[in-house]
Amino acid sequence: MPVPDPQSGFTSYQKYEYPKWTLRLITLVLAGIAVLIVLDQSATIYTSKLWEFLFAVVISVIASLYIHESLHYIANMLLGYDPVFKWPNIVYVPDVPLPFREATVVLLAPQILSFVYILLLVTGVVSKFETFVVWGLILNLVGGSKDLFWVFRRATWPSGTKVVVSKDGPNSEPADYVSFPESES
Repeated sequence: MPVPDPQSGFTSYQKYEYPKWTLRLITLVLAGIAVLIVLDQSATIYTSKLWEFLFAVVISVIASLYIHESLHYIANMLLGYDPVFKWPNIVYVPDVPLPFREATVVLLAPQILSFVYILLLVTGVVSKFETFVVWGLILNLVGGSKDLFWVFRRATWPSGTKVVVSKDGPNSEPADYVSFPESES
């Protein structure tokens, strides 16, 4: 589906590419936060049995990714949108510009999972499954770096900026497009 035409008073939609250095910086900061939380709780990152460790990491990757994207999907549905879930890691509402507040809710919804992981580590109720929770926390925080970047980026743009996710063709990947108010450009 092609990118929608801009509304009157807005610039044409332009494809938006993330500055790679900022995304890497946010990812590094979130990874640091996750590791600090894990170290503060003296949680088990690695088990002595290799198969047990690999099992924990694989299950954590799959479960955290699915829950993370499902929370994006649920947030969109609760806000009244009809989202698309493209496995494994894309949930979007095609060709609909979400208002800043709603986009923020959708983008930050998966961080509820991070708070659940932290709560489980702090309370100590998951001693047998601690490695699962530790890797789930790390992966969810690091995986949320693009979401957090979008929230910060959108907050710095002029009020009223429109952002849509669209596909250039039937076989293309969804991409982000931005349209700014003409008075601000």
